[in-house]
Amino acid sequence: AAGEIGRPLEDINLVVAHLGGGITVAAIRGGKMVDNTIALLGEGPFAPRRTGRLPMAELIEICYSGRFSKDELIGELTERGGLRSYLGEDRMEVIEDRIAAGDRKAERIVKAMIYQVAKEMGAMFVAAGCDGEAIVLTGGLTRNKRVRSGVRSLVRQLAPVMVFEGSLEMEALADGVAAVLSGRCRARSYRPPGRRKTIS
Repeated sequence: AAGEIGRPLEDINLVVAHLGGGITVAAIRGGKMVDNTIALLGEGPFAPRRTGRLPMAELIEICYSGRFSKDELIGELTERGGLRSYLGEDRMEVIEDRIAAGDRKAERIVKAMIYQVAKEMGAMFVAAGCDGEAIVLTGGLTRNKRVRSGVRSLVRQLAPVMVFEGSLEMEALADGVAAVLSGRCRARSYRPPGRRKTIS
């Protein structure tokens, strides 16, 4: 995104949403992630397999109901939640076929997921400083026209929307290493809490 904008990442603010089996929305300010939703057992929108934010009272009831062990409940929330829990399916191509055949429930559930994604992007736009250069969409769900255009239509008034279809983690890691090796940027050192040795 920074490359397409034509400015260094350290000089720009972005909202970035990775739309996959889990959905994470992050605020990038001055090139640093300053806030995000945690897709795995965190807050944020529900996703194809993950529940996202849940009402606390009901979650407490489930935890103490005796219906699930801790591990079983983690599985329910991370593998059998979201679209799968509502529709018995998490593959968007199958859900699209159901919508095309007239399944109005499937259409409403997907629309609700899109709404939740856009709502989180609005919150992260504030966290990024309300002056983001772009809203960036990545992940497998960006290949789905309904999801991609639905999110874009809800957030496009905040900032231009850039879409990078698919999951680009390996390419991003390779680009980062190439930038350090070529001298275009310096490697950053991080010191994990409670450790003396610095990891570079």
